Amino acid sequence: RKILSSLIKNLSQGERTKLAILIAIFHKPEFLVLDEPFSGIDPTIIEKIWNSIRRNSNTIVFTSHDWDMAAKVSDKVIFLFEGTIVCPAFDPKNFKEKLPSDKIIVLPYSPVFEENLNGFSYYVHNNAFVIFNSDKKVLSKVRGLTTNFSILDSSLKDVYFYLTYKK
Repeated sequence: RKILSSLIKNLSQGERTKLAILIAIFHKPEFLVLDEPFSGIDPTIIEKIWNSIRRNSNTIVFTSHDWDMAAKVSDKVIFLFEGTIVCPAFDPKNFKEKLPSDKIIVLPYSPVFEENLNGFSYYVHNNAFVIFNSDKKVLSKVRGLTTNFSILDSSLKDVYFYLTYKK
């Protein structure tokens, strides 16, 4: 195939990343550290690559900004914020244990909402006000302020922002 005779500098970013991973796992390391291992790789083949990495290494530590992928493939998750570990390692399948509720209410950020919803568990991120829907009082209070909101399932991402938001 054309790729076999190519110089590394002529490969696409995704091809270079795949090659780097293959070189890293070729000798079947017991411990493997990867920094954003799937950046630039076609999402349709990430699972194949991940399965190959797992088969060839005992312990894998990797960084990622892909919340869904981290939740899907990790046995343990550690969050870092400003160089500090935010909470002890935990199983991402049990992320809801770290939150006040498994449902969130998301509405556009407004200082008025923050003022009126103080006392409830929340965080602010990307101009969104995210409140944990822990009881009927929360939803009732939100409905009294606006009709522009969504109720969603919480995710691993919500754990990070909840634990790192400075009120």
